[in-house]
Amino acid sequence: MTLPTPTIHEPAADGDALGAAGRRRSRLQLVLLAVLAYVPLLLTHPGQIAADTKAYLYLDPARLLSSARYMWNPNVGMGTVTHQNIGYLFPMGPWYWCFHVLGVPTWIAQRLWMGTLLFAAATGVRYLARLLGISEWGQLAAALTYMLTPYLVDYLARTSAILMPWAGLGWLVGFIVLAVRKGGGATPRCSRSSSRSSAG
Repeated sequence: MTLPTPTIHEPAADGDALGAAGRRRSRLQLVLLAVLAYVPLLLTHPGQIAADTKAYLYLDPARLLSSARYMWNPNVGMGTVTHQNIGYLFPMGPWYWCFHVLGVPTWIAQRLWMGTLLFAAATGVRYLARLLGISEWGQLAAALTYMLTPYLVDYLARTSAILMPWAGLGWLVGFIVLAVRKGGGATPRCSRSSSRSSAG
């Protein structure tokens, strides 16, 4: 008597297919966010530079970086004590310096800077939403809402340096959530000693 051969199901293959589909959707979402962050800015007034933050960033970024290391700047008026230049040491100063060295037009470097702020903000909120267990469409909705907020209108083309904390907020909160979930390292010494004394 021959026993029928049992049918072996392979759920792992289905899981791989679902995982591949999820990765594909994730990549498409990132492409969509990148297109919305960069393309409209690059198509807006090509060849023109917005009066954003400091003219030194566009005229001579190397000179700005060299003078930002010192508190006293003799190149402005009859000399002045700087109060903002140190904020351009990273990342705005190196950003414009790199594009200047590569020979990229300044207006393109500026649009890419602004687009990178938008893209960083969107992906940070998307990362945070994923950590919080929000669905894929919810992650995309949160990222788009945060990236396209009217808050940008007053700062993006005027003082974009102020938007750097805004762009990194999602990442920072996400890293805090991750740290809290994974826990810290060794138990603090004071808590160990208190537990020993209470046990004694």
